[in-house]
Amino acid sequence: MLTSQSLRDVHATHANKHPNDFFYLLVDHAGMPGLHRELQRSKIEWVSLFEGTTQVNALSVAPLLVCIQTRSPTLRDDWLLRWICETGAYSSSLMLIASRLSMRVLAERLTARLDAKISEDMDVLLRYFDPRVFEQMVRVLSVEQLASFFSVASAWWYVNRIGELQAVEAQFSEIDAFGSPLMLSARQEHELVEASEIDQIEEQLRRSVPDEFARLVGAERHRFLVRHIDAAREFRITSTRELILYCALALVYGPDFSTRPEWAPKLDLIREGKNELSDVVASLNESSIYKGNQ
Repeated sequence: MLTSQSLRDVHATHANKHPNDFFYLLVDHAGMPGLHRELQRSKIEWVSLFEGTTQVNALSVAPLLVCIQTRSPTLRDDWLLRWICETGAYSSSLMLIASRLSMRVLAERLTARLDAKISEDMDVLLRYFDPRVFEQMVRVLSVEQLASFFSVASAWWYVNRIGELQAVEAQFSEIDAFGSPLMLSARQEHELVEASEIDQIEEQLRRSVPDEFARLVGAERHRFLVRHIDAAREFRITSTRELILYCALALVYGPDFSTRPEWAPKLDLIREGKNELSDVVASLNESSIYKGNQ
């Protein structure tokens, strides 16, 4: 799990090789709604990447760049780091950047990276400040795209879905070779959208079965989703809507519901292509689950 001590350990290791780097947090404010209050209280330096864009008034959902270390040997505001780590470890909202650029210059370059173009020449906001998107970008972008995109820093880190800090190496460049907007191919667009399915399922479960979902804590949430999405696919359940239903059933009836006599025969029929889960749920009048996924 992410802690302020783990941030300090990462900083100490990196600073030995790159003593001139600043350390910044890049935070998706939408995932940590109390952050602005804590930043105001701490008096620490920060900036919204939406400043100077058409999203300038959207502070509540903006990516915030926070300087947590200048060229001094230690990180700043230990209480703030503890609050950020405790609040954001499992929020899919936290990234860490090491760069020798000043906050103003880094913010300008990061803002330029918010723009992307997808198929049919459509302009989109690239939510790379969401670690779930960032993680997939590392897999999807070409070597050349990654090199230019990451060149504002000597290293990036993101907090994954189970609260672990993951490092991504980068080659810093004083001159920014990145050309905005980032051009995404149809294949890259498809893979980024496909990778977001598990997050769509999580959000829908949070809305449709909130009490049951709230019982899952921290990394347990992601592990639960992976387990039951894989289990659903064993029954040839593949659509996002049906996967949501299967996971909701596992939350309501327990993780082993598929082996129980009242469910096993019905799931076998689904595997054989003779029925769909949504029809089974509707026929059983499981309205609290079914209506939440209309």
